[in-house]
Amino acid sequence: LMFEGSAGTGKKTSAIALACMLYDLHLLQKNTVTCLGSSQLKADDKRIAEEIMQEARGGVLYIDEVHLLSGYRAVTAVKSIIDDNKTLVIFTGTKSEMDEFKESNKELVRGIDTLKFDSWQTTKCILF
Repeated sequence: LMFEGSAGTGKKTSAIALACMLYDLHLLQKNTVTCLGSSQLKADDKRIAEEIMQEARGGVLYIDEVHLLSGYRAVTAVKSIIDDNKTLVIFTGTKSEMDEFKESNKELVRGIDTLKFDSWQTTKCILF
């Protein structure tokens, strides 16, 4: 899945809720959300990111600021997790970040659905 939206729009909260639901339905082996963030993606040692990806197997791997995911090894590691069908991978970022990622990783993202998280204005929150 791809979650597209600005910071504070509920992407991570939705990932946690989704992990709980899928675990309760016995569609995931673990009721966990493992986050792979910008600090791990920027690290010179890609081994750190790969270890986090392995830790996520069977649950949800939440990749924040996905446009920072680059390099053959990192993309190959994510693809192997997607292909094993045991882990739900959620890519997140703003619209421009997601567009950049989709453009540079067409093969990886083919067939992955995008959920858009809108930013709420104060007036909309009050009316809600």
